Amino acid sequence: MATSDQPDTFGPRIVGLLVQDGQAGDRIFDVSANPDGLFAKWSLLRAEFAHHGILLTTVLPAGRKADFELHINARKQIDHPLSHVVLSECALIHSLNGEWETLRRYRQRFAWNVDLIEAGKAINIQLGNRLRPQEPDGFPNRHLLCALIAANKALPVRNDERDLYKERVRTIRWFERNASGDFQLYGAGWNLSPKRPGIVGRLLHRIEEVASWKRRKFPSWHGVVQTKASVLGRSRFAICYENATGFRGYITEKVFDAFSAGCVPVYWGAPNVLDCIPAECFIDRRAFATHEKLYACLKAMPEKTYRQYQEAIRGFLESPRAYPFSAECFAETVASHIVADLKEQGIAL
Repeated sequence: MATSDQPDTFGPRIVGLLVQDGQAGDRIFDVSANPDGLFAKWSLLRAEFAHHGILLTTVLPAGRKADFELHINARKQIDHPLSHVVLSECALIHSLNGEWETLRRYRQRFAWNVDLIEAGKAINIQLGNRLRPQEPDGFPNRHLLCALIAANKALPVRNDERDLYKERVRTIRWFERNASGDFQLYGAGWNLSPKRPGIVGRLLHRIEEVASWKRRKFPSWHGVVQTKASVLGRSRFAICYENATGFRGYITEKVFDAFSAGCVPVYWGAPNVLDCIPAECFIDRRAFATHEKLYACLKAMPEKTYRQYQEAIRGFLESPRAYPFSAECFAETVASHIVADLKEQGIAL
């Protein structure tokens, strides 16, 4: 019999294959691979499955077939009869996530999408964040008024009124023209045009990397950060726009990255955000008709008021109301439902 420090000759009883785009591989289970906690939910999910004798992996062990598959976002090719999906992106970014003829082929759909949940077509999850309440610290160590951390991307479709990628650029340009000393931009790709999906996008970037005259200039850009906390921890406010607006429940890690650094987010995204996060925790971008009015609010905010926002953020993160947004809740919900489904199929655990 194998012991804890010896490999199990016979391997795991059940193997689940995590199917994803990109090159992360099993690094997606390594919390240290992303210090900001982006992979925490996947590490915890793997641990939850391990409690049931299930190995969750991105690469199947030699000679093994997957007992089930878990996809990150919907895929056209769904071969395994026990396939499940986590719908992390909105349909404007990943169109298959909005196509019911594709989604209905999955055993279970895990989603933040309120429309799917209310219709009984998905199991309610949020995207799973590492929640780290901070002590209110006010202004003394927050010398930067406002920061924005995001990769420079573009929608796969043009001229959609729900597009917030373009709104990020409008905000960046306003600060560069009017309040450059109060703003810093960080993230990948701001020395190139917005990254578009597919061959055309890759080709355009290759041309720009060679032809410097083709590159867009963002004077506020300070490069890529090692950790978001290193910037947000010295900033009073963070511009936190989702990739798109108009999707109920679409609240990603952006606002929680700010919360976990004690930074007050300027949020724009899910239209029902106030059903999920108290108004006292963030600046609602929708409340300001112009950038001038937004800036005036941020610039003139007294430290006492700022600390009240920080207190509210800490209170929210420590409350039961925040738990659905935690990596722990994500892992427990996904694992428990898939384990129950495996048992229904007569698979011995």
